[in-house]
Amino acid sequence: MATIIRHGPAGSYKSSYSVWYEVLPALRQGRIVITNVEGMRTLEEIEKLIGERFPNSARLYRISSQNKKGKALWQNWYNWCHLGALILIDEAQDIFNKTTGFDMAKNTFLGIDSFSEYLPADYIDFYNRIKKSYKPPEDYVDDIGERIVDENGLIIMPENFEEAFQRHRKYNWDIVLCTPNISKLGSEIKSVSETAINHSSLDGILPWKKRQTRMFFHDPRSTSIHPTKDDRVDKEKVPRAVHLLYLSTATGKTTRQNRGRPLYKEPKLMSAALALIIGFSVMINGLMGLNSDNTSTQYSVSSQQTAQPNSSSSSDGGQVPQTSLSQTSGQASPVPKERVFDSLKVSADSVLHSVGVSFKSNDLLVMPLPVQAKEVFVSSVVTQHIGNAGFKKHFVNLEIVGLDNKSHYFDSELLYKMGFNFQVVDPCLVVISYSDAKDYVTCRSHIEREPVRDEDDVQVARKTPQDLEQDIKIF
Repeated sequence: MATIIRHGPAGSYKSSYSVWYEVLPALRQGRIVITNVEGMRTLEEIEKLIGERFPNSARLYRISSQNKKGKALWQNWYNWCHLGALILIDEAQDIFNKTTGFDMAKNTFLGIDSFSEYLPADYIDFYNRIKKSYKPPEDYVDDIGERIVDENGLIIMPENFEEAFQRHRKYNWDIVLCTPNISKLGSEIKSVSETAINHSSLDGILPWKKRQTRMFFHDPRSTSIHPTKDDRVDKEKVPRAVHLLYLSTATGKTTRQNRGRPLYKEPKLMSAALALIIGFSVMINGLMGLNSDNTSTQYSVSSQQTAQPNSSSSSDGGQVPQTSLSQTSGQASPVPKERVFDSLKVSADSVLHSVGVSFKSNDLLVMPLPVQAKEVFVSSVVTQHIGNAGFKKHFVNLEIVGLDNKSHYFDSELLYKMGFNFQVVDPCLVVISYSDAKDYVTCRSHIEREPVRDEDDVQVARKTPQDLEQDIKIF
């Protein structure tokens, strides 16, 4: 047995929740239900629409509060409501309010006969039969000789409105008050209620939240409708079948003006979602960079490091290839005017043919490299294996021998920014393309060089033993 105030804006499912989750179970239990919910169907109509047969003891009384007669009945409900009944009062702010003539201090018990002219014809007879069923098995007399039953041996009814609320358990009453604004109910009503539940619709927030209501349980005297982490908050979906029991509006039509605010209209929530997506993307990108079984990154360096020639030496006696260079602004022309090595054809069976290099064009020497090139070699190729999906990323380091016979080293990251593209065929074979030109480079062959001797040592080596002996005598 409980006294509950359900409050929330129109469309928050407070009334429909009460009808589906409180009225319907009470009827299935064979209880008496008394309500003023607008559009409530008769018991016979409900049984027919939902295809159920309620117990014979079930009763449903519908008494409107939108007229003076009905409002007077509901302001004195404890005078005529059956014992053990579920009492659902909708729009309670229009009934228990001083502006409507309600004064709890003056509201005293008058008995059902005072309201007989307002009640259905067979109502009083059924009321008396129910009251007799609650007759105590024996008269109880306290130590001062007073009985707790009336002259007919029936239980004594509450003396006033406040006592009816406070002692509702004694009379087996379940009382549910529904109102859009709990502040419109007087403190005398809220002070005798056990709990208040704030309803808010979750429609429009997420597609699967349609027809769901959020219920925040709080003290009836509290004005806050924002729960803390320690407060009880429930969520429940109200099925469409509830309209088999009642019509929620007088016209039978509903509007969607009180739907919840969609997520895409919540800037803070969308910003948080965007930050979460970016965070997950960064995390997944990092995880994909892991290649070992324990998700750690391994780098396999597939390279052939070439020996760097002495920058002061010449280019192994090799002849400088003749290329067509444009000296304008110190830059080489990206497209050669003349190709020198046209005789070096690439076989159709070669892997180079499949990547679009049909011959050794030597275009690379006239591409806009950071320095004017005489020769270009692959210095190293570093391969990064990404995850276990077989993805690879190559880092190419080139040795560029300039016109001054000095070696310069540049990596593919810099050359990418200058417009070059790389395709690694092998750790010692890389195809380089720039604009429409394409060429390939290989690793430098290892060269065993004889140590260079100083000129004085050469002169000494050329002297005969006799000359050396003469030089010694001079000293």
